[in-house]
Amino acid sequence: MRGLLMACLTSVVLGAAPSPTVIAVREWRQTRERQIVAELMQLVSLPNIASNKADIIKNADALTGMFEKRGFTVALIQTPGSPVLLARKDAANTPAMMANAAAVRGDLAIIVDSPRHPSGLPTVFYGSRGVTGAEITIYGATGDLHSGNYGNFVPDPAMALTKLIASMKDDAGNVAIKGFYDAWCL
Repeated sequence: MRGLLMACLTSVVLGAAPSPTVIAVREWRQTRERQIVAELMQLVSLPNIASNKADIIKNADALTGMFEKRGFTVALIQTPGSPVLLARKDAANTPAMMANAAAVRGDLAIIVDSPRHPSGLPTVFYGSRGVTGAEITIYGATGDLHSGNYGNFVPDPAMALTKLIASMKDDAGNVAIKGFYDAWCL
């Protein structure tokens, strides 16, 4: 039985030979593997703590060089926080994004801030959504209030804040704040 199973698996594998394009890509990668790994190691060895702007600039400079080496046009856009790096390389016969997305049209976005699989193996992560920050200050009584005397008409600020935060998303996980998606739905 084991021999028959092995023969069947061998037939399936042999019957599914890679296309000439796949073979060419593999050969290209194999001949450049040391260079690819060295460049990747150089990039991932750079400190990239988001709160350290000098480190982020070093990362942006390294990525700029990598993109320019590959024929991309690169623009560094300064923001109040970390800069945004836009790399563009026009190619024939590539799919285009919806008609109103001209400013952010692209075939690939590389984000180097994502989770890593616990096994330590390289990971391709889908679903990076970004972050929004806010500082919220709540005020309440300066001391304990007896619930029997004040609990009915003095709101608990922590409970009010909890309810406010919980109301920001609906049961399906969508942001429920009016107008939140307006700027992002191109």
